[in-house]
Amino acid sequence: VREAILNALVHRDYSIHSENVPVRLEIYRNRLEIISSGGLYGKLTIDSLGKVRPDTRNSALANILELLHVTENRYSGIPTIYHELEKAQLPPPVFAVRHGEFVVTFKSKIAQVYDMPASGVGAVHEEQVQYSSNQADSVEERLLAFCAVPRSRQEIIAFLGFSR
Repeated sequence: VREAILNALVHRDYSIHSENVPVRLEIYRNRLEIISSGGLYGKLTIDSLGKVRPDTRNSALANILELLHVTENRYSGIPTIYHELEKAQLPPPVFAVRHGEFVVTFKSKIAQVYDMPASGVGAVHEEQVQYSSNQADSVEERLLAFCAVPRSRQEIIAFLGFSR
């Protein structure tokens, strides 16, 4: 998660075209999405992520963060993400470009999600999920109780089911 957030901050579009939209972390029952403005930069494609040296949109920022020992600036972020998720026995991340934004999706262990039956009323959309009432109450109660007090990064990572 740290690598993806750093990548989002370093590689996002800071121009007037992004209208100062911040990097967003959206937490759902079954996933975490990190969304940054600008989409992919240069000749980079989703399929080439982590396999080729990317063009750097914000090279000065990347260099400063390397000098401050915040990042390595060695193009190792994506491989590190894959490695850490595999080590934690989580599915690989999903990378996408939607509406000019770059999105990284991590699956979470916070709740068991059941697909909505195809015979359900109305159209079934990707975002629609069905939970038994006990599961929904349990997850909601746990989440509310967890958020009732300030938490450390380690506690949030553990709660979401991610590894350090």
